[in-house]
Amino acid sequence: MLKKLRYVLLCMCLYYFIPIHYCDSELKSYRNEVMEMVEQYCPNKQYNNPQHQYIYFKRLKNYEIGECQMKFNTYKILIDPVFWKTASEQAKFETFVHEAGHCLLFKTHVDNPRSYMYYMLNGLSRETVRAQFIEDLRSKCGR
Repeated sequence: MLKKLRYVLLCMCLYYFIPIHYCDSELKSYRNEVMEMVEQYCPNKQYNNPQHQYIYFKRLKNYEIGECQMKFNTYKILIDPVFWKTASEQAKFETFVHEAGHCLLFKTHVDNPRSYMYYMLNGLSRETVRAQFIEDLRSKCGR
């Protein structure tokens, strides 16, 4: 019994102290672009930066195209693969930044259809999405 308890405690310690990051290869360029903005405009890690980060494809329900899941010391960005196969480059970028806004900045949906945090895709240009995300980073991090 004591041996099992030590094993469980060791596993828990490893989980909480060793960073684990996983990103599906098709999503890496989006993650890298977002994290470049985050590191440039929020260098003091004043954003959600847990030890464990997972970014991957998963079939989602209820016509959702993306989802952010947050738990203690972990976040996941899930993207629906069926949506991704047919989406435009702009829609992919808007979706990824939207989910990153939830996971990294704790942003919630807004009622403004001209915002990247609107609850639906709204065809914003890549430049508009980048500018709005950078504005949110600046307001979060005071830069």
